[in-house]
Amino acid sequence: MSHLPAYLWAITYAEVAGMAVATAYALYRGARAAGLGNRVSMTMGLGAALLFGGWLAVSSLVAGGGSYSSRLGHGIPWLPLAVLGFFVLLVSLTRVPLIRRALSAPGAQQRLLSPLVPRSRDRVRDSDAAREAPGALRCARRVW
Repeated sequence: MSHLPAYLWAITYAEVAGMAVATAYALYRGARAAGLGNRVSMTMGLGAALLFGGWLAVSSLVAGGGSYSSRLGHGIPWLPLAVLGFFVLLVSLTRVPLIRRALSAPGAQQRLLSPLVPRSRDRVRDSDAAREAPGALRCARRVW
């Protein structure tokens, strides 16, 4: 699997990085909507971008070293542990008061779901359910 063409790796990294940047920008906008200052909002957005970017870089290095490819039942399953550890880190960061305020600002749910809308809109458009229920496509467009 590591012998894929370079353009496929570039597409994959661009999508993951784009979603991370969009999520960091949504957190920045949430901090602005919560009434936090420009400096705090910028620090929060850049911190989120660095956190996601660091996770992508470290995870890529670990995967390149072959540590994620362990046989089932032999050794420690590093991939599920890495994903679970990163998820626990993200959930624990919601306990920080400034981040909690940014996440509870008005419209936070729509801002945080906005990076996922283009992917879900394409899936809805291409599915049979979209042809049978045109309201589903209108709903996906309205969120975007």
